[in-house]
Amino acid sequence: MPPAYAVPTYGKLADAVRRVAARVAAGNAKPLWVWGPPGTGKDAVFCAISARTRRPAMVFNITPDADVQGWLATRALGPQGTYWEEGPLLRALRDGYRTADGRTVPYLVVLSDIDRATRAQQEPLRAILDSLGGRVPAANGMHRVLPATLVVATANTSGGGDTSGRYTATPTDTSVLDRFTFKVVFSNMDVRDEEPIPRAKSPSLAARFPDLIPAVMRATTALRDAVEKDEVFIDFGHRTVSNWMDAISVESTYYTGKDAARVIRAGLQDVLAGCPNEDTREAVKRLVDPHLKGGAVDEGDTSHIASDPLAAPASP
Repeated sequence: MPPAYAVPTYGKLADAVRRVAARVAAGNAKPLWVWGPPGTGKDAVFCAISARTRRPAMVFNITPDADVQGWLATRALGPQGTYWEEGPLLRALRDGYRTADGRTVPYLVVLSDIDRATRAQQEPLRAILDSLGGRVPAANGMHRVLPATLVVATANTSGGGDTSGRYTATPTDTSVLDRFTFKVVFSNMDVRDEEPIPRAKSPSLAARFPDLIPAVMRATTALRDAVEKDEVFIDFGHRTVSNWMDAISVESTYYTGKDAARVIRAGLQDVLAGCPNEDTREAVKRLVDPHLKGGAVDEGDTSHIASDPLAAPASP
């Protein structure tokens, strides 16, 4: 089970997780494509399903330089010369998982970040996902996919490529994309589900600063609303919130006071450092500002400005 994983019960993400669980539980082995922003739990939900159902799972992370063909078979050198050595994906799809008592259990195979695959990497999937009965292409011919094996894909996009400029994504061949019977989109977690997680991870921090986590959650809500409206171009999923909380936790060890806003601002510097440019950093600070005592925006030095607008200006 993923660390501190909790099944969401509120909002769009809870509905998406329910839809995924229903499609897996149907047992019809129809391929499933799950997509959404980073940090929304796309891979984690399948790890959780595997843990709860005791169904074996294998996760294959796709990167542009990953040797997908090597997951099926590779050339190896032995005493008799070169030969084809079967890869882990081929064995998982064809043979399933063999239990200690000799039962064969079909795998749950997760292809993570599938929208990063090149056209060449996508090609073997066409046969594997064949609706007439999956086959695994290998050097020594085609192998039948074990019935009831479930292949799922996770991605940041719906398969048509990225239009936001935030992801490395390749348009997926339509003949491959259409073979995924079910498609589910994930959204960011509702704060009612999210707030208990940092409390559970950092109980001493929550006890020391009672207002800290509520302030972070309010700021997170404001940031996500702005992202949905295309007012700021960043991703602010649960992973980013966790990173912010980790930075806050470190900063709190060097601070003996009780001002939660101070350590929140200090931790925010790590979030700002991950923003692509100065305009985005300023936008994030202004969105966080109303939710922090003392604000997050640098107001600048105004000591040289006269309080009387008609008075002679002081020297800067």
